[in-house]
Amino acid sequence: MATFLDLTNRALRRLNEVELSSSDFNSARGIQASAKDAINSAILDLNRQQFEWPQNAAEETASLVVGQTEYSNPAALKSMEWNSFQIVGEGTYSDTSSSLTFIDRDIWYAQYRNKDDDNATSGIGVPKYVFPSHGTGFGVSPAPDKTYRIQFRYFLSPSELVNHGDQITGNIVYPDAFTPVVVDGAMYHLYMLKDNPESAQLAQVNFRQGIGDLKSQYINKFSSVRDTRVAFGGGSRVVQVAGNF
Repeated sequence: MATFLDLTNRALRRLNEVELSSSDFNSARGIQASAKDAINSAILDLNRQQFEWPQNAAEETASLVVGQTEYSNPAALKSMEWNSFQIVGEGTYSDTSSSLTFIDRDIWYAQYRNKDDDNATSGIGVPKYVFPSHGTGFGVSPAPDKTYRIQFRYFLSPSELVNHGDQITGNIVYPDAFTPVVVDGAMYHLYMLKDNPESAQLAQVNFRQGIGDLKSQYINKFSSVRDTRVAFGGGSRVVQVAGNF
């Protein structure tokens, strides 16, 4: 993936503006500074359109606290994979791994919260359920009676680019295929700044088309599809077709 400097200069070249160097990058002013802002805005737009890019995939392993049911999310978390939560078997407090079942927070309030709160000192046992906490976090129930290890997966938000050598990085560096799409997104913001709505509209169309192409390449892949339409007279009809779609 191109560096922040490379991305910014690609946008500046399209505007026929003076490019930046690594030595004057941090002190950029005027249109050069706007180009830097536009690149970061395009990256934000890209991840608003679709934040579950494979390179944003991350995994967390943490230790539960005895009696504590609610925990904070990782700082950069964007989207949680609730079905991925598991107690990790390590031969200390749990001999085997076990998956946690997702429940709604209201179910925890109604059925489990009082018992968990009443045992907040010593806990109850091995957690079986996971739920969205009040605010930005997650909860487990029953309240853990030991410091079990928990593991889960999520998608994170890339950090804003700051220095000239920075690259768009989620859990790994974004592939080169994202470079022209990010630049198209930046051009939309720059053309709007220059009060050129026609060029801005064209850049936005290119940006959205580029995102669609990236989705087809990196996200919209299925090993099979199932037709679950109801056949009124003979039950449900299920058809499975192999291939990528």
